[in-house]
Amino acid sequence: MPARTTAAWPTVSAVAELRGLLDALTAGREPAELADHRQACCALARTWLECLDSTFHRGRAASAPPAWIAQRWTWGTTPHPLHWCEIPPAASLDCGASAALGRELWSRRCPGVRAVQLVEHHATPTTACNRDGLAQPWAEGRLAYHEAIGREQDGCLEIWDPTDSAWLPASRRGASTRTLSLRVRSRGLTILRWSGHRLNPGAWTVLDAVSQALPADAQAPNAASAASAPAPARSQKP
Repeated sequence: MPARTTAAWPTVSAVAELRGLLDALTAGREPAELADHRQACCALARTWLECLDSTFHRGRAASAPPAWIAQRWTWGTTPHPLHWCEIPPAASLDCGASAALGRELWSRRCPGVRAVQLVEHHATPTTACNRDGLAQPWAEGRLAYHEAIGREQDGCLEIWDPTDSAWLPASRRGASTRTLSLRVRSRGLTILRWSGHRLNPGAWTVLDAVSQALPADAQAPNAASAASAPAPARSQKP
């Protein structure tokens, strides 16, 4: 009869290390905001972008997200602070810039639009680089900081990712990307519901998907194999 096995559980140290990385990526970080020169350059750029948004959404529901942003700009590193007048000639926008622009345009047409910050786990390591004006890197190993847009209605939250031009569930693109932690900037104090989770506005919420993001060698061996199997090597940051 084959030996009975039990599911492996994350070690306390591995969970603590992962939570430490989450804290390092989120501590003191606020959503990107668009800056304004308070001159004709930004006024004209803002008017042009608002007209462009109206054109793309002609005949559509006012609650429809600004999906055209990902069609107009590819992803790329963006200097911050980013002014309105710098957006039209830009060849690319990073997630913070796309989310800030989308939030400004969407909120003109639809109430309840909120800034959303996330930390995601990717199947492969991401390349860390600094956004101008931010002291922290946006990536650490397989974890990456990300920004999106939320729409709040009747205590429920929907999250639109302007970079991928898609609604964001807790697990997307198969198992390649998972949301581990998120924060919603909201004017109210009402607990929000999203993808089976309860979110406290203004606070970072660590989802129960954290343990799933641990590498195999950070899992404790099960009771049946612990006696015969050698202790796993401590995982290293990719």
